[in-house]
Amino acid sequence: MRVKNALSLCVRDVSQPMCCHGCLAILQTIIQNDLLDEYLANKSTVNPVVNND
Repeated sequence: MRVKNALSLCVRDVSQPMCCHGCLAILQTIIQNDLLDEYLANKSTVNPVVNND
């Protein structure tokens, strides 16, 4: 996570750090389209797939 020129976005009155402009743009789009609750609900249920090939 960058420290100098740090990016952040206020989500539900809490400043959240962003790692890059891409993640900032995605979260802004989610919020603007009133999808934050759905995003947060789905985010907690996502399990990464590990390929051991």
